[in-house]
Amino acid sequence: MSQIVPNSFIILSDFHSISWPLEKIKECYLKEYDKIFILGDATDRGLNHDGTGGINLILDIKNLTEKYKDRVFYIPGNHDDFLYNVLKDNNQEAMINMFINGGEQTYQDIQNLKTTVPSVIERLKEWLEKQPLQRTIQYNGRKYALAHAFFNKKLYDIDKDFSLKDLNYYKGKDEYKELSNIIWFRKGTNVYSKDTVPSSEYTVIIGHTPQDINDSTDHNLINENNETVRVICVDGGVHETGQLIKYDGGEKETITEILTHNNTSPVNIKKPNKKELKLSKDKLKLHKEILDEVILDCLKEGSSVRSIVDCLINKNFMGIPNDIELRKKALLIARKSIRQLATQIAIEKEEYLENTKNITILLRNYICELGLNHIIESLKESFGTYDLACCQLNIFLATDTSSYITEKVGNARTVARTIGITSLTNTLRRNNCSSTEEYTKKLVENKVLQK
Repeated sequence: MSQIVPNSFIILSDFHSISWPLEKIKECYLKEYDKIFILGDATDRGLNHDGTGGINLILDIKNLTEKYKDRVFYIPGNHDDFLYNVLKDNNQEAMINMFINGGEQTYQDIQNLKTTVPSVIERLKEWLEKQPLQRTIQYNGRKYALAHAFFNKKLYDIDKDFSLKDLNYYKGKDEYKELSNIIWFRKGTNVYSKDTVPSSEYTVIIGHTPQDINDSTDHNLINENNETVRVICVDGGVHETGQLIKYDGGEKETITEILTHNNTSPVNIKKPNKKELKLSKDKLKLHKEILDEVILDCLKEGSSVRSIVDCLINKNFMGIPNDIELRKKALLIARKSIRQLATQIAIEKEEYLENTKNITILLRNYICELGLNHIIESLKESFGTYDLACCQLNIFLATDTSSYITEKVGNARTVARTIGITSLTNTLRRNNCSSTEEYTKKLVENKVLQK
């Protein structure tokens, strides 16, 4: 077990009603890092795109900041501004913004609490309105400036505790547009004054801009001395991508996921919660069908398992068929849902993980099993019965050559050659089956294959 490094820090942002990042903080980061900063937007959106679970999440964050008041810090963002104004007086504009931005259930949960336990709402409002919108830290001789969307150094020098309450005081006044950049700014969309940008001795850390936009965005800013100030964005779009971005003082930000812990400690986070996956079932089901289609089309064309995994995780299209429609589907899954789907698969098939929380290995195992199912089904269609299909497959497993799967079942032959003897054998082992007959019987009983 690693020990906490004095003054070390980790910065995360934009949980948007997804609870596992907070669990990772509790189970891992509190045992590794001295200080933890969350750059706002804990509520709204989520897997169901209505904010389900967001209020409970921010209440948990509030409790954590109070329990570890010198270690855990929350820096509010634009969704917190909606939340604050709805908590305060059900402000109509804030309510509309909340609904437009995936907060319908957030609003309903607030109204329920106002009726049942109004003291909880009052304490949440009082806590939220006091949290500073900007902070600075120093570590290993380097300076960092933190805000949800934009760090205004000119304002910070005047008032280090400038909060949501203070920001709302300026609404309707000339100063508000520039001040609101702190929670709203996006480069290329909003303008900024160079005299508000800190000196280049600072690295600015923000959230707010999710990974699908973040991929092609240079966040760096120019200050009044024409210095380029480095800006790092840690919004992974976790509610869409299933990935969290963290920054802890290294050369660059790092992606971390629900199934992995690639940090300073071997501490394992607890298993994914099935409740995380009960939402957006229709969308996930559709994406699962597209995922299966992409995998099978790639396997049928002879793409290696490694190439397919690399395509889905890293959006690297080398080694998969040069088919525009197939690549569009692969990109959709890679960018929008592969990690959510991997989490779902991991819950349904824990044996895929093979004692390691690794999405690459999980997908490899899933691809191999999908390929094996396709081989069995294709052979059955050609030979008429599963007994004869299993006989063909057993010859293949015994001889290590696809020539023993008849030429007239081309797809099955190509897929068998692609995933190989070892992968097929390992798939049987992971499913606790000693033979293809036993495996096939189990699939038919579970209605995975047709009788």
